[in-house]
Amino acid sequence: MLPKDIGDRISIIQSDSITHPDTSEQWLVEDITLSTTTLRLASSNEVATVNNAAISNSRIVNGARSEKAIVTINIKLNYKATQEQVSNFRIRVENYLLDRPDIWAGLVHFRNDAVSHDASSAEYILRAQHQRPWQDTPPIMVHRGELEQFMTDVAVDLGIAWKSTHKRMRIMEVPTIQHTSIGGGGITETIATNSNRSTNNNGVTDPILAAAAAAPTTTTTAIKEEPFLQFMKAQTGKEPSSL
Repeated sequence: MLPKDIGDRISIIQSDSITHPDTSEQWLVEDITLSTTTLRLASSNEVATVNNAAISNSRIVNGARSEKAIVTINIKLNYKATQEQVSNFRIRVENYLLDRPDIWAGLVHFRNDAVSHDASSAEYILRAQHQRPWQDTPPIMVHRGELEQFMTDVAVDLGIAWKSTHKRMRIMEVPTIQHTSIGGGGITETIATNSNRSTNNNGVTDPILAAAAAAPTTTTTAIKEEPFLQFMKAQTGKEPSSL
């Protein structure tokens, strides 16, 4: 029995690698001959022809024969969530799956995978079984996204959603430096520290940027002497212009 038929959705990976059908590159088999196989890349519609001998030692995952796909979702919850809150979370997610028997076959498992006290989070893994095979990857991924959104909404509703402790930084401006040569070998360095920009990248007026743009311009000018002139000044005690 051949590992693939025309029309099958397949992934070609190394024999000792682990595949994740929801993230691996997938190909649609368009033609098979004794020496070659013609494939179409599902993500870009590119067509490629490969030598059968070149993939003979690879592991071919056949989506058409992988019935009732199991999807995996990782979600972070607040590590201070009580056992009761986590149980309620699981019950509501499981009921969501049971209420959609035409889409989901049921919950495979839901468990804690890691706890990070520094990030104040507990990571959980949920696996749910779909009614369709991996051959139907596009609708499976749509339903996976809907389930993940529902899980996020439930976590927020129960007050156990994880919030990142990292603070976002807004870069107000980047100082501009201009160098201009002057007599005596010195350099004038001018640094402008305000910005006339009052809108963000989407063209919407940003109150913080607008306030910065309205602030007075601060310009600092300094004379930088060349190293040789600095040496001469130290030796003679005279200003470079008088040497």
